[in-house]
Amino acid sequence: EVERFLAGTDPESVGLLLDTGHYVYGGGDPVELVKRHGKRVRYVHLKDARQDELQYVRSHPVAMGEAWARGVFCPLGDGVVDFPRVIESLRGAGYSGWLIVEQHVVPDAQGRLNPEPFASAKKSRSYLQGLGL
Repeated sequence: EVERFLAGTDPESVGLLLDTGHYVYGGGDPVELVKRHGKRVRYVHLKDARQDELQYVRSHPVAMGEAWARGVFCPLGDGVVDFPRVIESLRGAGYSGWLIVEQHVVPDAQGRLNPEPFASAKKSRSYLQGLGL
């Protein structure tokens, strides 16, 4: 769908918000997308996804909210997204914008968030610092 969308739109008028986690969730490789269409990337949301949960949600009828509750998205570096190569590819394409870190979680029946957002944010930030960001 992304390829078809980009092919059918004017690169001067229409850019792309790359969400690494959602792109992987949908079966794509964000590194390959940036290599092909990096000049069209205007915004980046860095999000990671767990392989075991991706396999589960792809083989069962699972709504996105349930996938979030199962923990398909995780702190950066704990999943399948190859962030060093994503960052390298973005730099190679001339991207100099913001990198917005995201991790979707939903509260359980008692209103608790698991994983706890502050701990996840610290872990993701530490991971990015390890990459020199």
